[in-house]
Amino acid sequence: MSDTVDSIAARFNLRYSDQKWLNTTAQLVSDDTQALSDFLSGRYNRLFERSQFRTLGGLTALTQFNERDQVFEALRESSLIQCSYHVLKAVS
Repeated sequence: MSDTVDSIAARFNLRYSDQKWLNTTAQLVSDDTQALSDFLSGRYNRLFERSQFRTLGGLTALTQFNERDQVFEALRESSLIQCSYHVLKAVS
């Protein structure tokens, strides 16, 4: 997971605070099938209202993450998320 986060962070030259959002998102969606489902379907409000994101400043802080759409799309397309998705489908 850290390789995926580091690669995306380098690709977009993320600020430290933005990288924390990416890392927290990647951790959550790789560990929680409901979070993965919310992430893949674009239900960000539901996903980012969780306690992990409140410590990062919540939805207000997320609006300061300028490249979030491109970064989250890169995460969605990553092998980490694709593998998690296939595991989710196999279990369902």
